[in-house]
Amino acid sequence: MSAAEAWSIAASIVSVVLAVLAIILSIWFFILAKNSEKDVAGSLAKIETQAESLQKLNARWMDRLTRFVTEERPRPAEESIPQLIAILAQLPQTLTASLTQTPQRETQEQLVQVRFPHQTGHRFRGKPATQSGAIRPPLRSKPATPLLWG
Repeated sequence: MSAAEAWSIAASIVSVVLAVLAIILSIWFFILAKNSEKDVAGSLAKIETQAESLQKLNARWMDRLTRFVTEERPRPAEESIPQLIAILAQLPQTLTASLTQTPQRETQEQLVQVRFPHQTGHRFRGKPATQSGAIRPPLRSKPATPLLWG
């Protein structure tokens, strides 16, 4: 056996080994591709389901928008004007009824308690409001009396 024949046999063996290795790699890649295809098919089904639900939702929104734009509806000003007129019509009667009533002493005391709930007055940042500079002190030192009773 000569050197040329030895190289030829070695090259043939290497060729067969590489061919078998190529076949094994192609089968392995085929299996991986099938697994990826199954995963992609599952993802595609999920995406199609979500796309359908988004189309339904979008169609519903468009129907509502079209209905809102095309239907005539009362304006808020048109609804509030009759209410305002009714309140203004009752205003003179309400004012005369409240002015003709004589106030009771308890009502006056309750009014003063509501207007001035604390002896120290309002507080601003933990200090009395007159000391913090947020509110000026009153110009007169008389207790406040309701304006309607005098």
